[in-house]
Amino acid sequence: MNVLPQLLSWQKEQSRKEGVEGYLVLPYKTLRLLAQELPQTQEELLNVKGIGPRKAQRYGKDLLALCAGETQEISGVYDFSEEDAHQSTEVVSGAGESPDQLEHMGEEVVTDADIKELSVQEFVTQLNTVVSSYFRDVRVRGEVIGFKRNANGHAYFEIKDAGAVLRCSVFRGAYEMSGVELYDGAEVIITGSPQLHDRYGFSFIGERVELAGEGALKKAYDDLKKKLTDEGLFSADRKREVSELPERVGLITSATGAAIGDFMTNVGSFGYRISFVSTHVEGSKAVPEIMKAIATLRAQEVDVLVIVRGGGSLESLQAFNNERVVRALADFPAPVIAGVGHEQDETLTTLVADVGVSTPTAAARAVRVSWDQAVEKVSRFEQTFREYCTYAVQTQAQSIDRYQSMIEMSYQQALTTQCHQLERSMSVLTTSGQQLIATCRARCDLLEQRIMTQSERWLSDIRHQIHRQSQSIIAGYGRVMQTYRQIFIRFERVLPLLQRAINHTKKQVAQSAHTLVQLDPRKLLAQGYSIAYDKEGRVLRSVKDIEPHADLTIQLSDGTIATKTK
Repeated sequence: MNVLPQLLSWQKEQSRKEGVEGYLVLPYKTLRLLAQELPQTQEELLNVKGIGPRKAQRYGKDLLALCAGETQEISGVYDFSEEDAHQSTEVVSGAGESPDQLEHMGEEVVTDADIKELSVQEFVTQLNTVVSSYFRDVRVRGEVIGFKRNANGHAYFEIKDAGAVLRCSVFRGAYEMSGVELYDGAEVIITGSPQLHDRYGFSFIGERVELAGEGALKKAYDDLKKKLTDEGLFSADRKREVSELPERVGLITSATGAAIGDFMTNVGSFGYRISFVSTHVEGSKAVPEIMKAIATLRAQEVDVLVIVRGGGSLESLQAFNNERVVRALADFPAPVIAGVGHEQDETLTTLVADVGVSTPTAAARAVRVSWDQAVEKVSRFEQTFREYCTYAVQTQAQSIDRYQSMIEMSYQQALTTQCHQLERSMSVLTTSGQQLIATCRARCDLLEQRIMTQSERWLSDIRHQIHRQSQSIIAGYGRVMQTYRQIFIRFERVLPLLQRAINHTKKQVAQSAHTLVQLDPRKLLAQGYSIAYDKEGRVLRSVKDIEPHADLTIQLSDGTIATKTK
């Protein structure tokens, strides 16, 4: 079994990992010797010319694994001239082998007897293996001649320059992905690799095709723009509005360009969930990577798709004038924001987007505009709510003051009334006493006259009567004093009742004030509660009041949240 193709594939992969040409890993002559000798141990590997200690230490495990169990004769080898051997020695010298090993390498002699004939199939296979190892993703520029497409959509043509002609084939998928319409005389750049077909001969297989030259690019741009305009793809009627307060943002751009920095710096901190897919934004890899990114984000159901890149020439912006990219964006289920280039750049991607702006910074502002408006609304609502709460507290405080004033006034009125009653009673008592004294004096005068005018026999009777009258006056005065004492006793009894009534009223006022403080909405919000309003501003008290997909506003202690019910 021939192990040379496997060794060549390993060489190709290793060179890709190290970022160097394949011959700098191991030259082809050394690979041929490995396939011929099939070393099984580290010692046998070191005996292969071109394998020194460093190479054996670095690649020995892989090489022995490839050669393990391979005991059949190698189907064919390639002969090298002495000049080739010398060149190979120089390459190995660059890899770090010692001069003794290089001298040992020069001793190899290959005779005609060591070379076995190859079948055409074997030769073509090995030739393609070698060619694909050294010529991958080659970019060739030339003028198209003899262009045609067969029934299956594959494109066949030749490209030429002043000195040579190259036969080219571009299969249908690659041709359509390129987004160009080729014609004879067009100057193009084809990216691909050469291949020797066992039946159809040599051809350059193109994986991507690009138009070259500003004139051709401008003509292709104008033709495609007219075609898509006639289809209504750029019509304002099909533009969709970006949903308010988008959360899930799909972002397509290059991870290494300045556009992503401009976008992320200006989009704001609103808790976005950004699904970022990095792509090339120019060159042959841009279109397939952008198409793949669009398909990836389509499956994630984002709220808005953003595609951005900086400015550049018409050639560097080709990916954003590609028909497949434009149609994929037009068919994207969510609104698309395109910020491609600068103000002077007008790409078809910008025209087809629902929001087409000139820069990545403007694209970021288009994403955040509804959030900025929401923040402004919240600020206005917060100010209104603060004013309302201040007004409510002031109103309640005024009501408490009025209530306290009324209580104090009632207490003063009651006290004044009791005092007036007491004054009236004292006045009555005073008047009664004065009348009794006046009566007593009058009677005394009358008795004196009677004593003076009547005889002595009446004197004792008069004295007796005076005594009785005096006792009666004294008893009447005692009754008056008893009434006075009763009035004062009643007043003393009333005073504690009034004091308790005043204290009870003050306690009720204090409790009312405490209740108002406890019921302050700001204190409840600070404890972790919230107030939910519908879009008309009504307070929601039950889930029955809420419709599906309804816009709600949640008031917290330090702000509000605008949300939507599921």
